[in-house]
Amino acid sequence: EPHVQRRHPAVRGPDSTGSGGTPGRLSCAVVGGGRHRRACDIHDVRAARLDYQEHPVNVRVRVDLHTHSYGSPDGGLTQKDYKMALTAGTLDYVAVTDHGTIEAAAAIKKTLGELGERIIIGEEIATTDGEIIGLYLNEPIAEGLTPLETAEAIHAQGGLIYIPHPFETVRRGISEKGLEKIIRHVDIIETCNGRAVFQNRGGLAAEWAAKYHCASAASSDAHGRYGWGRTYSILEDTPTRESLVRLLARATYSKKSVGLGILYPKVNRIRNKRHAA
Repeated sequence: EPHVQRRHPAVRGPDSTGSGGTPGRLSCAVVGGGRHRRACDIHDVRAARLDYQEHPVNVRVRVDLHTHSYGSPDGGLTQKDYKMALTAGTLDYVAVTDHGTIEAAAAIKKTLGELGERIIIGEEIATTDGEIIGLYLNEPIAEGLTPLETAEAIHAQGGLIYIPHPFETVRRGISEKGLEKIIRHVDIIETCNGRAVFQNRGGLAAEWAAKYHCASAASSDAHGRYGWGRTYSILEDTPTRESLVRLLARATYSKKSVGLGILYPKVNRIRNKRHAA
């Protein structure tokens, strides 16, 4: 009979929600005290997989690492939306990754009190070659830096480097040349984006994650409520700054599209401009 861990009130056993995907190939653990770096050790990963086979778990922690609140010019998720998603069991942990700011993310995390412990403060940062997300941030990262400067700034404050929708041109994904320059710094590559409909580079992103032994993630890139909660990574334990990359190495994924939710950015921009006027 499978061993079942119970470590968090948000953790549940399997249910009827569809999910797919395969476990990550290698574990990229965060080590080194105050200095942040990735250590990928295939022997540790093999040992972890053997332990997993001997002690299977039924834990399902649903994590969405890429969402946009009212803090983004094109975002629309409110504090109430995040609260509902977490309390209803739609998601267990959510990263708020607004464009160029962490102000709304910090406010949502603080206002939600104990529930706010399941909010990850992040930022989607515009660089000179595409966008990069910083997770577990304490301070905002300036936009307009090179990808390398941005990566170094994220790691300098102990954050994790997450590459959203790589290789896309419609949504300012980092180029292959740009990613190659910083790949040794990268912690997580987004291999499934819930809004990737017209220009989906998820397959190529997965190839890069496998080739360079980076963790993979499926995230919604939600800018509003409709379709949110369909795209996420499924972990076997509670994620922390220290454990997230390791947990993603054995994650599975729900890869459903946000559907008509892809229209939110344009609608939100128009609405926000009208309100500002």
